[in-house]
Amino acid sequence: MEPNKRRLIYASPPQPHDSHPPPQHPPPEAVIETLQSQSPVIRHQPLVTRYEKVPVPLDSVVSDAHFLEDGSRLACYKIYEKVTVVPGVKKEISFPAVLQNIPNGLRSRAEAPGGVRVWSEWLVVPRPEERWRGEHGGKLEGYVEGDYDLVETTRVETSRMLMPLVKGQMEGAHRDMVNKMLDEVAQKVGRAKM
Repeated sequence: MEPNKRRLIYASPPQPHDSHPPPQHPPPEAVIETLQSQSPVIRHQPLVTRYEKVPVPLDSVVSDAHFLEDGSRLACYKIYEKVTVVPGVKKEISFPAVLQNIPNGLRSRAEAPGGVRVWSEWLVVPRPEERWRGEHGGKLEGYVEGDYDLVETTRVETSRMLMPLVKGQMEGAHRDMVNKMLDEVAQKVGRAKM
């Protein structure tokens, strides 16, 4: 894996390490639909105070290999976040984030102040039999809709000085966002079954 790139797996049923079961095992289609509605990925970020849709900077998207030609629904948002600058001191920052729906998920690129660039991808994929060396039994009997993982892959580009701060805030924020988004999916699925 490249430096400054981290892969988080949100799994169903529970697995060790960076895995979390989607609550109540919502069907993968419901998770994909929620991802591709785009706003949950933004509004469930704990640092976000508000956001607004803005025009897509097409030149920067075309020149970025992160975005796929076969993707759809490209959108750009101006994101406002309260970040910790130094312990006890918070500051509101704003930055553009481009999101693109892709098969089975969503891609994004955010360009925050201070030269911080973050590329993320969330994909709903079938669970492999063995996720890491020595792990067996990734599939548990009795789970029908829970045979998939929500995999987040993130790459961060920033200065060495900012990396620990950015990485620390981002990892917690992304984990919290995914958990809240999956709770939202489970609630929608639960209401639809009533």
